[in-house]
Amino acid sequence: MKSILIFFLLFAGSVTGIKSYGQLHAINSGICVWDADFSESDIKHSPSKLESRVSPTFQFDATNKGTCVWRKSEVYVKVTVKKSPKTVSSSEASSIFKTSQKFYLNNDYVTKGGSGRFIMKFNSVVDAGIYELSFVIMNKEGKRISDEIEAVYQFED
Repeated sequence: MKSILIFFLLFAGSVTGIKSYGQLHAINSGICVWDADFSESDIKHSPSKLESRVSPTFQFDATNKGTCVWRKSEVYVKVTVKKSPKTVSSSEASSIFKTSQKFYLNNDYVTKGGSGRFIMKFNSVVDAGIYELSFVIMNKEGKRISDEIEAVYQFED
């Protein structure tokens, strides 16, 4: 009788352990890691000297270094104007470079290790001068998933 009771307790413990492992595994499989990589040279691939009064388009590729799948509507670039000519107010510069807009991934999706493209078309720059912009890739939760890259662009008449 003791051996049956001991067997039953060991069996119940092993079933509980397997069940707990299964639940833990299911929770962990639902979590993924967001991470992106793009280099400064990708951002600066756009000409550093641009013509004012023309709407510039910047594009660059980024690599999915995490485990989450990037979907088109879940990954975007946030642009910030760090510096603009004295003749341009910060609100004008923000409007030109659409800092309140999310520039979404151009691809439908990007898996781990794959590359995705971002395309940003800005409004035309009326006042020539030097503009310093920063770019960062964000996820659907509004969290940064890449380093911030800064680039300087000169717009000429």
